[in-house]
Amino acid sequence: MPKTSVLPLVKDPLSTDSTSDEIYERIYLAILEHRLTPGTKLAEERLASIFKASRARVREALSKLAYEQIVEVFPKKGWFVAKPSVEQARDVFEARAGRHAPSRQ
Repeated sequence: MPKTSVLPLVKDPLSTDSTSDEIYERIYLAILEHRLTPGTKLAEERLASIFKASRARVREALSKLAYEQIVEVFPKKGWFVAKPSVEQARDVFEARAGRHAPSRQ
């Protein structure tokens, strides 16, 4: 049986036309599972090819991830997995958990 290449971000490589929400979820999961590490470049064309989606859908997903500070966009450079400081990571974690950090005085 010949070996086939498995794309790390796609659960079902035969599925077509991913929505921006599906793309968002898969990229987010890959980041959480450390399959995409901080500083990794996220090329729109490559992601569009992997997800069999338009670049517009990929950009929409990446924009949502950027709004949530999970990825960063740099003009003329592209999209990258965010490299948060310890304090930023703590803030994001606490915000997602719905808790408020105790004041530090």
